[in-house]
Amino acid sequence: VEIHRPEKTMWQLIEENGMPPTQLARYCCRILKEGGGMDRFVVTGVRWQESVKRSKRKMVEACYMDSRKHYLHCIIDWTTDEVWKYIREHNLKYCSLYDEGFRRIGCILCPMNTNREREAERWPTYKKAYIKALDRALIRSRERGLTCNHESGRDFYDWWVSNRRLKQDPDQTVMFE
Repeated sequence: VEIHRPEKTMWQLIEENGMPPTQLARYCCRILKEGGGMDRFVVTGVRWQESVKRSKRKMVEACYMDSRKHYLHCIIDWTTDEVWKYIREHNLKYCSLYDEGFRRIGCILCPMNTNREREAERWPTYKKAYIKALDRALIRSRERGLTCNHESGRDFYDWWVSNRRLKQDPDQTVMFE
């Protein structure tokens, strides 16, 4: 097993990008978790049952960004019940967050997660770190002469976790406000 540590933290990435990651701009995945595995097979726990997008995946795939990297999704066709049956039958250790009711575990406050308010309550230090990073992102953006629709890191954070979309101009129609 090789452990690859990213060169930058989430907090540095937020400051550099001037914003937190969103469902449309997930710059964090590329930098923080998808960098290793060139000229190797990366074994994952991706399963078809997890999402519509994942249901289209194959058990063995080349990375769409670099064909030198391949994925082996060895339990891709397992159901959630089959995963838990295997864990119980073999008395395997697992993350205790599942016992707290979490169904999927990933990055804390990931924009792809629909339960970010719960995560913020569970890990208040991360929430504070996001707000501090957003404060720094706002300062850096203003230093670059960029306009910003948020007054503070807290204001920016509240908008981000609410999944609201900002109007770009007064005449713009926003469907999901």
